[in-house]
Amino acid sequence: MRLLPLTHPTVARELLAAQAGLTVPHEVGLALRAHRRRLGLGQRAYARHRGWSVSHVARLETRAGDLRLADVLAALGPTGYCLALCHKGTDPDPEPDPDTPAPPAALPVPVPPHHRPRAGLLALERSDEPPALSA
Repeated sequence: MRLLPLTHPTVARELLAAQAGLTVPHEVGLALRAHRRRLGLGQRAYARHRGWSVSHVARLETRAGDLRLADVLAALGPTGYCLALCHKGTDPDPEPDPDTPAPPAALPVPVPPHHRPRAGLLALERSDEPPALSA
């Protein structure tokens, strides 16, 4: 598949749409795929490297939302990525508990767009399959 330059209006629009529609399972899959590619490994070699089956690597990269949370966390461990639970900023309790510690000053850093492979984002955007809803 030949990718057009980022400056091509159609590709840029598709990339923006794909980034806006990313779900947690998509982010996990893209992070694992990016890690595998940084190591210069195909799915088979990456599976051997991690002690997994090839089908497990494929599931993590395409349907991470269907897997147990513990499996996803273990998969992300050596990649440099992690999952984070963040407060949305709306306070459901108008009377905060004074014994509850204050939240940390900074939230985890979002995944920079350059960490997401263009081909993977475009494939998600052009896919006819609806994204997995389970997270």
